[in-house]
Amino acid sequence: MQVPFMRPNACVEFRANSSTKHKNIAAWGVKDSFLIHTKTDLQALDTWLNAKKGSYVFCALSFELYQLLPFFEGLTDAPTFNEPLAIFWEAENVGESLPNVNTSFNLALGQEKENHSKESYHTCISQLQKHIALGDFYITNFCNAYRWQAQIDNPYGLYNALNKRTLAPFSVYFKWNEHHIISASPERFVEKKEDVLSSSPIKGTIKRGHTESEDKALKSEILANTKELAENVMIVDLVRNDLAHIAERNSVSVDELNTLYSYKTVHQLVSTVHANVKKETLFSEILSAMYPMGSMTGAPKLESLKITTGLEGKPRGYYSGSVGYIAPNGDFDFNVVIRSFYYNQAKEYLHLGVGSAITSKSIPELEWEECQLKAAALKEVLHEYSKPSA
Repeated sequence: MQVPFMRPNACVEFRANSSTKHKNIAAWGVKDSFLIHTKTDLQALDTWLNAKKGSYVFCALSFELYQLLPFFEGLTDAPTFNEPLAIFWEAENVGESLPNVNTSFNLALGQEKENHSKESYHTCISQLQKHIALGDFYITNFCNAYRWQAQIDNPYGLYNALNKRTLAPFSVYFKWNEHHIISASPERFVEKKEDVLSSSPIKGTIKRGHTESEDKALKSEILANTKELAENVMIVDLVRNDLAHIAERNSVSVDELNTLYSYKTVHQLVSTVHANVKKETLFSEILSAMYPMGSMTGAPKLESLKITTGLEGKPRGYYSGSVGYIAPNGDFDFNVVIRSFYYNQAKEYLHLGVGSAITSKSIPELEWEECQLKAAALKEVLHEYSKPSA
């Protein structure tokens, strides 16, 4: 049920960091907003968005939003996220960056806690591989999480420090009242330009080398890794299938497959799939066909999530969800919230999620090490700027 409108404290900033796949855009000030908590809210979303045509709308989607989608109605035991499942707001002001923003900040950090120890993580991977052997699913994405009690007087400052460290192409800072998403994401979930939808899933990660020769050797290593290449192809097939539900006949196409992209802290394998969306397709219909993104679920989605979310044990929240915007002409662009912090300023709670793809060929220790690699740059920023909390 929608509550009476009260002017919230909200802003957002996307930084492309020289990437040609995105653009710098920021917004501040709220004309109107729409929060999703229930199926009834979701059913009213298209009407609200239709009334906002001609304005920029910015939004954050939690991972658990999928629980409201028709395809996942049979999933009754998944962890519950007790914050808004999605936040949409119409912007008063839009520019390339937030004006007059202070980037200094103080960070007091409590003791790190994790959902799964290395031993527990290994046990979960072994259980998932038993389900894969039984044919329940053939690939899944298992996520661990780190959390701290934390006091951050200016979360935008943490975002600025993280962005400098990573220069990620889908970096974003999203604030809605006490909710802060601080993201160094390298991945696009879905973009719409006129009638063309495109999605660029990532599967395959390796560290950067300390020298040019080491970096070159690591590039060759990941491009020759049959497991990583196969994982990427599996997710591409899933994205193709998702798009086919809303695409014009025979319009689904793979533009790039297992292309190596080098970022400041890691190399990644990226593929891109596009399709011509059917005329008059509603935003909620696109969401229902594609959400949550295959790179963060596995395949088949429903069967994978039935098992994996139970083993994870806690909601992912905005991690592995999405932050994006809908332009005045109806075009939109959404990232995947990975390599990201979620900070609840009211509860003084900081969350960092990490995950990796699990197949029959996964080696638990190597998957654990991949998760540590993905978390490394974020933890480095925390430890560089933090002091112990009182």
